[in-house]
Amino acid sequence: MARKQLNKQELQVQNEKKLNKGRQPGFRYDVSQIYNDEYTTVKADVSTEDLLYNLDYNSQYVGEMYPKEQCVCIVCDELSFKLLNPKTLWAYEPYFYQYVVFYRFDEYDVKYLADNLVSSRIRAYPCYALTFTKTTLPKFCPKWSDYKITNLPPLSSNDMENILSIDNDLYNYDGYYFQINYFSDKYRIPEAICGIMAKSVIPINARVVLEKVLQVMSHSSAIIDNSNLEQPYYYDFKTFCKNLSFTGRKAKRADIVLSSLDELTKIGIIDSFCIDDDDDLVFSSRLMTKHIRQQIKRNMGYYAQIPGTKQAPFIATFIDYLWWIINCPACYEKITISLETLFSRNLGLTRLLTEHRNGEIAKILNLLRKVGQDYGLLETSQNTQDFTSADVKYLLLHRTELHTFLQLKRPNGKESA
Repeated sequence: MARKQLNKQELQVQNEKKLNKGRQPGFRYDVSQIYNDEYTTVKADVSTEDLLYNLDYNSQYVGEMYPKEQCVCIVCDELSFKLLNPKTLWAYEPYFYQYVVFYRFDEYDVKYLADNLVSSRIRAYPCYALTFTKTTLPKFCPKWSDYKITNLPPLSSNDMENILSIDNDLYNYDGYYFQINYFSDKYRIPEAICGIMAKSVIPINARVVLEKVLQVMSHSSAIIDNSNLEQPYYYDFKTFCKNLSFTGRKAKRADIVLSSLDELTKIGIIDSFCIDDDDDLVFSSRLMTKHIRQQIKRNMGYYAQIPGTKQAPFIATFIDYLWWIINCPACYEKITISLETLFSRNLGLTRLLTEHRNGEIAKILNLLRKVGQDYGLLETSQNTQDFTSADVKYLLLHRTELHTFLQLKRPNGKESA
C-alpha cells in the first residue's frame, strides 16, 4: 500500500506530536546555528511551535534536544548499540546516524567510561544534545513514555563491564567482522551460495570447510551490519580447524583446510584468504557477506550422510541442487532441469553423455535417488523401480520428464507434481 503524502499542515502537526513526545521524560529543545562545524545557541528552551518555525526560517538552524538534568549518556553507532542491547531509555539520532542511551547520572561512571573507552564507536558524556532538522527528527525507543530523567536505571557493574568489553572488541577488530556470540550447530546458507554449490563438483572436504566458514559468518558482526562487502572476517585458525571431520587420505588438518579454502576461491565463493602473523584466519567474500543475513539455515555436518566414495563430490552437488530447488523463494514444485543438463552442467559428467554410456548413467541415477531419499529431499513412493538404459534413453529424448522419476519431497510433506 502506497504511503499517504502529507500536506504541509498535516506534516507540521505530525512533527509537533513527535517533538512533544520527546519532551515527556524530561528533555528541552534549543535552536542552534551551525557555522564551520561550530554550534551557537540562537534560542534556548523554546516551544515546539517556535522550534519548527525557526527550522523553516533558516537552513543553517538545527534543533538540539537536551536532557534537563545530567545523565550518563552513551553515544554509539548501530553495531555497538545492538551489541549493547540496553534496557533503559534510548533515542536514535538520524542526523548523525547514531544512538544515544541514557542512564542515571553518576559522575564516577561518566569519568570511568570516558577514561577507559578506546574505540571511536562508543563515547560517554554527562549531557548530550541530539541534533536534528525537520527531516531528521529523533526516533524514540518503544518504551520512551515509561521513563523519566529523574528515575532512570543506574549503570550496573554488568552494564559497565559489557560496555567496556564491546568497546574493546570494536577496537581490537577494527576493520574486520568478528565473532559476537557463541556458536550454535546451525549456520545460515544464502540461496546464492547454495545455487553455486548446486553446480560445483568439488571435494567433500571443501564443503565441510564451507560449512565452518558459514558458521563463522553466521555468528559474526556481519549479521548486524553487513554494509561493507569488502570487509574481511577474522578468526583464530587453530580454533577454526578443530572438530572438523574430513574424508580421504590422512593429511594435516590445517593443510586440508587451506586446500579446501583454495577450492572455494576457485569457484568464486571466497575472494581471498590468508593466515596472518598471529596465526589467525582472515578471509573475505563479497557474495556471502551480501547475503549472509538471509534466514535459510542448515545444521553443521550436513554432508556426513554422503557415502565416502570417489562419487561423493558429484553426489554432494546433487544434494545441494535438491536443497536449492526446494528452498528457493521461487518455490519450485518439481525438478525442472533435464537429465542432459544435470549431468553436463551440474555434475560434470558430460563424458558419460558423449560416450552414450547409458547403463552407467542409470546406475548413477539410482545412487542419486537413493541418497536424495536418505536426505529426505526425494519421495520414496512410486520410485521403487531401478533406472535402466531404456529410461535414460527416454529422458534424453523427453527433456522435461526427469521430475516423474525424481519427485521432490516438499517441506510441508506434499509430493511434487
